[in-house]
Amino acid sequence: MSLANLCRVDDMTFLKLLVFLALHTIIYSAFGATANKLVHPVPDTFVSECEHNFPKSEVKIIVKEGSINESNQESIQSLTALARKTKVIHADQYRTLGLTTLELSWGIDAEFNSLRLEKLNTQCARPKIKIELEVLNHLVHIANEFPPNSCEYKFVQEHEYKHVRLNKKNIKRYAQEVVTALNKRFPNTIIYGSVEDVNKKMQRMMDHDWLPFIKEVTAKMESEGMELHKLIDTAEEYAKGHNVCGGKISRIIREMERQ
Repeated sequence: MSLANLCRVDDMTFLKLLVFLALHTIIYSAFGATANKLVHPVPDTFVSECEHNFPKSEVKIIVKEGSINESNQESIQSLTALARKTKVIHADQYRTLGLTTLELSWGIDAEFNSLRLEKLNTQCARPKIKIELEVLNHLVHIANEFPPNSCEYKFVQEHEYKHVRLNKKNIKRYAQEVVTALNKRFPNTIIYGSVEDVNKKMQRMMDHDWLPFIKEVTAKMESEGMELHKLIDTAEEYAKGHNVCGGKISRIIREMERQ
């Protein structure tokens, strides 16, 4: 697994930072950050000017859901191995007929305009944060023992789309949770410092505050999501496969076990 970060910094009075990370590669690590003290105190008139010239800090989120795709390439044996590796409930007791996988990307786009006090080499800035949550790959796997449009295929497909609907619901819920929490946690922050310091402080806020918080929410999203998916993958739901389609699914599994 890898964690990919992409940052671009324009060293001017306008700063834009971009960071992207993949949901399934996240490792949570929180750090604290403290602001550097200015060499010269900031005049009250400049503070007042900064507070009145910038709109309030805001956090916005854009959710890009993407398409849902289906794969009929893997066998029951392959899907079962994948389910057991990812600790899907009941995977150690039942053969896996279908599996839904999801890959997400979080992007943070932070930018600010600044005011500058030339004689003290001081500027102030208030950040705006735009978060992008994109579904990179929402894939429904259905075992290749079941031909498309067959009774068995449709049975597995119907079950897996319960997971798809839950994923879509969770994505929207956690996206809103991130926005609400960030607005409470980092309200109306104004950054003061030298031209060089403001850029550094902005980067520190991203590295030590925003990204760890996004990672924390992501871990929560994964953990709570797994618990909700367990409510779909009940023993009763799995047992339905014994009798549907004239018992054909059971016959396929019995043949596999004889081999």
